[in-house]
Amino acid sequence: MLREAGAGFGQVRRTNGVGRAKRLLAAQERLSRILEFMKRINSLATFKNRLREALISKQSKLNKLGPFRNDPFKLGSGKALATAIYATFGVELANATVQRWINGEGFPSEDNWPLLTALVEKSRDWLTGALEANGNSVAGFEATEPVRPYGNALTKERALELLREAARIIEEDL
Repeated sequence: MLREAGAGFGQVRRTNGVGRAKRLLAAQERLSRILEFMKRINSLATFKNRLREALISKQSKLNKLGPFRNDPFKLGSGKALATAIYATFGVELANATVQRWINGEGFPSEDNWPLLTALVEKSRDWLTGALEANGNSVAGFEATEPVRPYGNALTKERALELLREAARIIEEDL
């Protein structure tokens, strides 16, 4: 007869080895989920700090972009970072989404990681702290340009290219 945790004073529950093993496995699973959650929180905190560090190092370059010539780039502003991404790559992102990155509340989506890494010229692993956790050295940034084919084109040039491409497709279909 074993005294089970949680039984009140004077109360004894009879347990067998199977029941105890199930409870131990359940506790182990809960502990594993808690550890994964703690790793994610730590990774988000590292991401927040590393992103700020990368933006500080690129601030003078960002201030040369058109939107920031008169009003300098603001480090803690999601709107400023979203504007910098738009000015650099022509991809519009929601200010609130980018603000969550700056606040360390979430990571970029798979589509947005290349934009961010190209802008700050740092790798995804460096930004999240994954390289140091694995004992590896810091590598260069992972994307030299965004995945989208019209990312670096100016708005007028992009529109003309899209029109030419649409005309070509229409001619092929006729």
